[in-house]
Amino acid sequence: MANQLENRTLSFEKFARGATFVALGLAKKILLANPAGKVADTTFNAGSVGFLDAWFGAVAYAFQIYFDFSAYSDMASGSDRCATNEKPGRRYAIRLRRTLSIDHLRENLLLVIRTGF
Repeated sequence: MANQLENRTLSFEKFARGATFVALGLAKKILLANPAGKVADTTFNAGSVGFLDAWFGAVAYAFQIYFDFSAYSDMASGSDRCATNEKPGRRYAIRLRRTLSIDHLRENLLLVIRTGF
């Protein structure tokens, strides 16, 4: 990975595109995820929660988690675009080690399930 970072070319266009992704991710976190979290917190911190209130809180919590992960993914993708070369046909410019592949995750997950957590 160090070799990939040393041999990169930077341009204003690449940096601007990456900064836009970072800004959109930050806006998604601040404008969507945080208010959904406040709704969920308010709902579940109430003394007595009715059936519909509990569902409303659960949906707000689900939105908070979704928008949090989505925002952090956008910010990570934007950071990658700011600092590295973009290769055609690849989503991210830095090639990560094989240990981060889905096959590795599947094998470890099956091992965890077989051993009983």
